[in-house]
This record gives sequence, C-alpha cells and structure tokens, in this order.
Amino acid sequence: MADTRSINNRRFFRLDIPLHTHLMPSELSQMAEFYSPQATYLHTHLKRQLDIKQQEVEFWLHKVESDVELVKLLYKDILLRTGFFTGAIQSLEKGVSPFRLEEYADLFDQVKSENQHLEAYHDSAPKTYGFFKAIESKLRFYLAELHFLTRSSDRSHIVFRHLLFDKKLQADLNLQTLSSSKFDEFPLPRFIRAVSEYVNLILLPFVRWQRDAVLKRYPSKWLKDVVNLSEGGAALVLDRVLSPAKPVCFAFYPEWSQQVIGLKAYLVEPPAYCQNKQGYITKINFDMPTRNKQMTISRWLNQFEISSIYGGDSIAG
Repeated sequence: MADTRSINNRRFFRLDIPLHTHLMPSELSQMAEFYSPQATYLHTHLKRQLDIKQQEVEFWLHKVESDVELVKLLYKDILLRTGFFTGAIQSLEKGVSPFRLEEYADLFDQVKSENQHLEAYHDSAPKTYGFFKAIESKLRFYLAELHFLTRSSDRSHIVFRHLLFDKKLQADLNLQTLSSSKFDEFPLPRFIRAVSEYVNLILLPFVRWQRDAVLKRYPSKWLKDVVNLSEGGAALVLDRVLSPAKPVCFAFYPEWSQQVIGLKAYLVEPPAYCQNKQGYITKINFDMPTRNKQMTISRWLNQFEISSIYGGDSIAG
C-alpha cells in the first residue's frame, strides 16, 4: 500500500483522518458587543447560490398560470421575511445583536405577523395552502428562535431553545415530496420547490452561526469530516470563512476515543473555496502544542493508518 503521508515545511507527517471537529474563537473580540464566532457565513459563494436559486424561483413564477397575482403576493411576503434573516446574520457576523438595530422592532413586527394572503388558498386549494403554510411556519419558527436568542444572550454566553442544524420541520418533509421527478413538468410545484430551497439557503447562515456558537458544550454533535492532520497543524473544509487575523481554538477527536484535544491555532493563509469539495479549504498551524498532545495526535494517526491496512478492529481505545 502506498504511503499517503507527506512532510510539510514544519517536518511533521500528515495523514487524512476522519475526526469530529469544532472551531471557535480562542478569545472574544474586544470590539464585539455580542458573541461572534468571527467568521463569515453569508460568504461570496453562498450569495452566488442565492442569486442562481432566486433566478430559478422567478423562472417558475412566470410559468405559473393560475392565481398568478396571489402567488406573486405570497412570494413578496416570503421575500420580506427572508430579507429580515439576511440583515440579522450580517449583524451577527459583526458581533452586533440584531435586537439592537434601530429598524429591528418594526421589521420583526412585520415578519412575525400572519400571512393574510395565504388564507385565500385555504378552501380553494388545500394542498397548495399546506405547502405554503409549512414554508411560512418554518420561517416563523426560525424567527422565534432568533428573537429569543438575541434577547437572551450576550457577548460571552448564548442562550437557545432549539438546535436548528438537526431540526426537521414539515417544510423539509414537503420539499422531499416535491423533489420527486413526477412534479418536474408542473410550474406551481416547481415554484414551491424552488422557493423552499431558496428559503433554506437564506436560513443556512443563521443555522451555521448558531451551531458554531453553542456546540462547544455538545462534542457528541460535532461535525465529522476528513481532516488532513499532523502534530503541528491541520487542513479541513469549512462551510464558512474564518477571519485570517484571528486565532482560533481547534477542538477534535476521533470516534474511537473519548479524549478531546483543544489547541490554539492560526490560519496559514486565507481560506480558498474549492468547488469539488463544496467548501473553503482552511489550513491552520497549532500554536505550541504540548508534547503530550502531540504524542496523542501521533498515536491517533498511527492507529488510523494501521486500521486502514488491517481493518477497523486494530484501533484500540
């Protein structure tokens, strides 16, 4: 079997290994008045995805033939709500509570109100009503979590009610149904499908922000991914862009170990988006890890390499 390891400029062996990981700021920003993971979630690539998806939504909107004006009103109402989340995540990225924004109260009152246009579908098209109602309910559910979180949290502590990244709602189940190829030729189902996908993309930055803000306390829920790891650093693919100027704490563990290692680290270079991996390649060097931690990392790498040759049973605790 070919040796998959290489030697970097710090002369440490590197190996691709599956790990549960969590990245967080190693210190709170002195300029932020609200907790900030010090990363960009509404990044350039996601904005491009949103533009493409919105074009798809409007393409199918123009194909809809029945109740056209009503459908346009429903779409306008949805855009009002999604615009609120865009403003909120941009505020959170800067370490500013959306609740403190001057226009927050007025916008919140608008987006939390019931969508009166939707009721016109209640009797005439109950299935269509159900699909749109589920999208509205999802937006209102996320809105309530955002409002609670921003009202209850501060610079150093995040209070939440629901972990959103693994929460499935009716709109998500409906999207699975509408993704069936049997709906591909029907404009209204395709429009609703595209709207639901667009809403999911809009909500994604807030979901990821909340995940990073609160998961420090839940190692069992940390994301699992393949990391290029050595005793001196790591390279991994992230769904957000870390600030190159800020130190981070990189915490990680393999699934066969109960031991979590946390190390202060610095970005080697600005993250770069990789289309093949659907994320930002992020390279970090550890800041003076102790010999004990280096030895633990070395042991994990050796265990994983041996298990790759002889099978998983060779990994010991």
